[in-house]
Formats: sequence, C-alpha cells, structure tokens
Amino acid sequence: MPKSASEDRQDYGGFRSLTVHTEAKPPAIVLSFDPSTQELGPLLEAAYGLMSQASCHIDSSRDRYLCRLVPNSTDPTGDALRASFLDLVRHANLRANAPCR
Repeated sequence: MPKSASEDRQDYGGFRSLTVHTEAKPPAIVLSFDPSTQELGPLLEAAYGLMSQASCHIDSSRDRYLCRLVPNSTDPTGDALRASFLDLVRHANLRANAPCR
C-alpha cells in the first residue's frame, strides 16, 4: 500500500527543497556602427554567420546601428566573438563592394 506524504516525510526526515542550478549568462557584447559608413546588409550577413555561436540583435536609429551579441555558451570569449563578428562584417563589405564582372 502506498505511503502518505506525512509518512514519507517521517521516513526521509522531511522534504528537501529543490535546488535549481543556473549558469550565469555571459554578458552581451555591444558594437556600434555609423550608418553613413556601414550598410545594414553586411551586419545582417555577419549576424547570420554567427548564429551557432551567439544571438545578435540589431537596433537602428538615425545615427547608429547597435549590434548586441549574446554568446550561446561561454566557449567563445567576448574578444573572440567580437573579432569573429567584425571579420564577417569586413568580408560581407568586400563582397558587397566587389566590382561585377
């Protein structure tokens, strides 16, 4: 016959509270770009290229594009993620400005 909750509590010396362990998320990396010198397209391409490593949210205003990168894990350090994003932006800019043949 199943035991009641009070009998279980007596047998096990009370119930322990559930402990939830959560990992602290790495801080977001914010990069700012001037729309007069940087188009939105290459920023979107770079964000797509980093999807497996980080999420990227791009806010735009009249005078700034703010790219907020949030790493999916602690594997890529902030500096490495920033460098990867800037490399992808640079490559996308080169492709966008390459002369058509």
